[in-house]
Amino acid sequence: MTPGLTDATKLLKQQLADLGVTLTITQQDPTTLWSNLDKVYASQMFTNYFTNRPPAMTLPVYQSPDSPYNFSQWKDPAYARALTESQTLTDPTARARALTRAQQLLRDNGGDIVWGYQPNLGAHVNGVKGITTTQSVPLFAKATFTR
Repeated sequence: MTPGLTDATKLLKQQLADLGVTLTITQQDPTTLWSNLDKVYASQMFTNYFTNRPPAMTLPVYQSPDSPYNFSQWKDPAYARALTESQTLTDPTARARALTRAQQLLRDNGGDIVWGYQPNLGAHVNGVKGITTTQSVPLFAKATFTR
């Protein structure tokens, strides 16, 4: 469970109530939530946390039309083409344009709402060296500890 997610959901409920929208929160057991994706898909609204990763990596995993994690089930042929181009074009400028187009289509027409951002927290202990980070994930394979 992501720290703060339940409190953030309660805040969203209050903000929606201020607009006249009623939101009922149903907390699920985080150890079994992902065992039944049909239940997740049936939810009218779903709060989730995605680790901060670059769009070129995140969009195909969570927002592609065929992804099991595309919880809103939004499918747009223009978006799918732009996403495919962003993964297959060899010219870096053309690839960046395709990724930008995909993000704009998702922002303007997609089924998800990016409601908030939670900062990633980092820390270290004196004497630990060699930890690298990729896409917000620390890698400890080459870490060493000295006193």
